[in-house]
Parts: sequence; C-alpha cells; structure tokens
Amino acid sequence: QNAIIPERTGGNEENENDLEGAYLVGANLNGRDLRNATLRGADLRGARLRKAKLGRSDLEQADLQEADLREADLQRAQMAGA
Repeated sequence: QNAIIPERTGGNEENENDLEGAYLVGANLNGRDLRNATLRGADLRGARLRKAKLGRSDLEQADLQEADLREADLQRAQMAGA
C-alpha cells in the first residue's frame, strides 16, 4: 500500500515532520528520525516503526494497530488515545 502524506504549504523545514492525519498504513519507517514530529490522528496501522526515533512526537489519536514498534524510542511521546 502507498503512504499518503498530506500536502503542506510553505515548504519550510519547520513543517517537515508535520504528518498530522497522514495515511501511513503499512509504511516502512524503520529507523526513521521522527523526533518532535506531529503524527496526531495519523493512520499507522501495520506500519513498520522498528528502531524509529519518536521521542517527543505527538501521536495522540494515532491508529497504531499492528504497528511494529520494537526498539522504537518513545521517550516523552504524547500518546493519549493512540
């Protein structure tokens, strides 16, 4: 399946990790640096996030069903409702 990342305007680095509401079902994000990323409400079902750096990320209301989070860094990640 293909990941669909919402289009953002401005194109500046500040929005680089703004993936709010992104469709990332089955996406391979193993080892990715997503620290401080906004993934609020993202659909991450079955996503591969092994060894991903998700520290201080906003994962509130994200769907993480069957996501592989083995060895992922989730320190200080916001995960209410995930």
